[in-house]
Amino acid sequence: MKIENFRLAAQAYQARASLIEQRDQAPFGVTIAGRYQDDAMIAAVRPVIVAELDRRIAELDEDLRGLGVVVP
Repeated sequence: MKIENFRLAAQAYQARASLIEQRDQAPFGVTIAGRYQDDAMIAAVRPVIVAELDRRIAELDEDLRGLGVVVP
């Protein structure tokens, strides 16, 4: 990796780590208009939210690979 890309790689890595933490966080919470939702609502939307978080993580993985970072 070129040293000029180090800052970009570090920012992408931090964003990736944050998304993974959000995805794996327990308990998972959902708010609508500032109000927390019940367990049934969370169960209904969780798969969609997790899929979007996974998509964003994969996008950052590609960005990191493009910068020369080996991503597991």
